Amino acid sequence: MEDWAVPDPKDMDMEEFREVRDLIESKVKDMLSRT
Repeated sequence: MEDWAVPDPKDMDMEEFREVRDLIESKVKDMLSRT
């Protein structure tokens, strides 16, 4: 199990939301590359 400490984008503007989205995408790709 990993704790990614990703911020909740609920009240963020669109640019911040996209940054969170990109962070999640990057972490998922990294996780998949290690399997």
